[in-house]
Amino acid sequence: MNTRTTALLVGIAVIAALGLTTVQRERAHAATASARAVMAGTAAAGSDADVQTEAQRTTPGVIAGVPKSRMVVAYRLDPSVTSGLFMGDRWVTPERYAFAQEGTKFVVQAKMQAIDDEGSDPLDLSGNWASRDPEMVALTREADGVVTIEVRKPGRTELVASAGGQTRTLQVTAKQTPDSMQVAIVQPAR
Repeated sequence: MNTRTTALLVGIAVIAALGLTTVQRERAHAATASARAVMAGTAAAGSDADVQTEAQRTTPGVIAGVPKSRMVVAYRLDPSVTSGLFMGDRWVTPERYAFAQEGTKFVVQAKMQAIDDEGSDPLDLSGNWASRDPEMVALTREADGVVTIEVRKPGRTELVASAGGQTRTLQVTAKQTPDSMQVAIVQPAR
């Protein structure tokens, strides 16, 4: 291959990289603008007085809306499972999240995310969380829109998560065994 051909190929690669960067920036800009518009609409709409809890405060720095997408609830996988594989924190969004933990309670972290059909990275959201039975399921607001869900006793109840005008009602079922708490959390189909 001669020098001109090499220079031409390098030039094409540089132009392609610049074009890809521009497209990614335009997508991010459009998503941010859309989220701001939704956020302004959400602020004007007010809140649902039925499910007011301490865990409802919006976290600064997290976009409180849903840009061109649907909202899902993501759960943090147990770090003891992923850390040995050098995977870091992993968040999953199944319709049915079911696990068991040793002892008399079950604890998991969750957050709301905006997922679009274009395959873009999920966008973390901040919004409102509420438990229909706070004695069974307690919610604690953490940083960056993350909520710690603590299932304290067996039974059935609902969690309500809402952001950007969208609401997810999660069905929580818990069963106590002699040595563990088994929990299933089901969110509506996407």
